[in-house]
Amino acid sequence: MKNFKIKILDQYWIDKNPNNKTDLCSHGLIQLEIGETIIIDEQDNDWTLNTAGLMLLRTINNSHDTNSSFPIIQHCGQLAMLGCPISVDWQVSHKNGNVVISDPRKLLTTDSKDLINYSIGRVNVERKTYIREIVRFCDEIKRFFKDKNRDFTDEYYKSEWSGFWQEFDDLLEKHRIELKNKSTL
Repeated sequence: MKNFKIKILDQYWIDKNPNNKTDLCSHGLIQLEIGETIIIDEQDNDWTLNTAGLMLLRTINNSHDTNSSFPIIQHCGQLAMLGCPISVDWQVSHKNGNVVISDPRKLLTTDSKDLINYSIGRVNVERKTYIREIVRFCDEIKRFFKDKNRDFTDEYYKSEWSGFWQEFDDLLEKHRIELKNKSTL
């Protein structure tokens, strides 16, 4: 089995103002290692963390195809994950109780000529390891948002916020339970 490690190096509002009440997404720096390869670290862009967390949670039980889905980690895009071209993405599939990761790619500009493809082959990650890393990542995101009320400019954003966090919280709790229940892993 190979490594999958993801951790938040720094988390903040887009303007880095701790009193910001209108930003609906947390931003920050991530370190991501797949197999033996560091894909992103503190030298790269800042990323939209809570949307990355939701995308990661979705990959625990579902495959992710880089050609038909929003990227897993985006530079921006708000809660709707509108599809910023600046992103990090990879294929996710599930085989024999493990998670298979392949074809990671990173685009740090809006020019597709700058796309970096990593030749890491197919990385088999133990399901428990994959879930543990994602749950840890998402728990840190939740701690950042704890007791930080948001001001909404209209009902659309309030509804989008509510729907986003409902799915995030439901998936996070489901996978926390799975980690605790060793008989399913």
